Amino acid sequence: MKNWVAHLITVQNLDMRLAALETKYRTIPLEKARLKEEYRAVGEKVLALTEKLHKQEALAKEKEEAVKALEGKIEKIRIQSATARKNSEYQALMNEIASTHAKISDIETEQLCAIDAAEETKKALALAEEEKRAAERTARTELQDLAETAEQIKQEALEVKKQRREFAGLCEPSVLELYTRIREKDRTRKWIVPLNNGNCSNCALKIIPQTLTEAKKGQVTTCDNCGCILYDPSVS
Repeated sequence: MKNWVAHLITVQNLDMRLAALETKYRTIPLEKARLKEEYRAVGEKVLALTEKLHKQEALAKEKEEAVKALEGKIEKIRIQSATARKNSEYQALMNEIASTHAKISDIETEQLCAIDAAEETKKALALAEEEKRAAERTARTELQDLAETAEQIKQEALEVKKQRREFAGLCEPSVLELYTRIREKDRTRKWIVPLNNGNCSNCALKIIPQTLTEAKKGQVTTCDNCGCILYDPSVS
C-alpha cells in the first residue's frame, strides 16, 4: 500500500472517530434533559397527590363539622320540645329531629368515603415519594456518570485531534486538500475506499478503464460516480 494511501486512511479513521465522539457528546445534553424531565414528572405526581390528599382531608373535616353542627341543632330542638304546649308542635319538632338524623347519616357516609379515599391517597403518596427519592438517586448517579463521560470524550477528542494533525502533516497537501473537499460534501461515509474487483467499494459501480489503470499504478484518482478517492490495496 502506498504511503499516501496509508496516511490518508489513518486520517480518515481518526476523522470517523472524532465524528463518533462528537455524536456521543451531543447526546449528553439530551440525556440530562431526559433525567430532569423524569424527575420533574415524579415530583409533579407527588405534588398532585399531596394536593389531592389535602382536599380529601379537608372534605372529611368539613363533613365532621357539619355533623357536629346538626347534632347541636338536634340538642336545641330537644330542649325546645320539652316546652312544647301542643301535640302538633311537639310532633313537628320530632319530625325535624328525625329529618336531621337522616341528614347526619348521609353526611357521615360522605365523611367515611372521604376518609377512605384519603387513606388510599396516602398509600399512593407514600409510593410516589419513594419513587421520587429513587429517581433523585438515579438522576444524581447518572448525571455524575454523564459528567465523567463528557470529560473522557473531551480528553479523547484532544488526543485524536493531535494524532490527526500528525498524520495529516505526512499527507501531500494536494491529496489532503482533495480528501477535505470530498469529506465536506458528505460526512456520513468513507472518503477513501479500495477497489473491489474493478468496482468502487463505496457505490459498487464499475470503474472506467483509465481510472482503474491510474489506481493500479498507485496514482491519486477518484470514482467517476461517487467521487471517492480510490486505491488498489495490492499496490505497494
